[in-house]
Amino acid sequence: MANVVQLGIHEDSTNRKKLADFLRFHSSQSGDEMTSLKDYVSRMKDNQKSIYFITGESKDAVENSAFVERLVLALCLYRIALFFFILPSVL
Repeated sequence: MANVVQLGIHEDSTNRKKLADFLRFHSSQSGDEMTSLKDYVSRMKDNQKSIYFITGESKDAVENSAFVERLVLALCLYRIALFFFILPSVL
């Protein structure tokens, strides 16, 4: 069902904001828990002007990326989480 909601975010501009409330994501600071975009934004620091994210086919794939490892270390200095947008292959 998550894939359908993610597709709806892109395809259904009329209901985009309503659908966005249903989305949940892992982050570099969430462990096994998932968070909503709204909750993430509410925890952003005053000096954080951007949302940092990476996409991949699985949480393991993005967590174990050499690129992510370095980025997470840099972001941790500023207590900023990296969002994991997981887009599993449907083929």
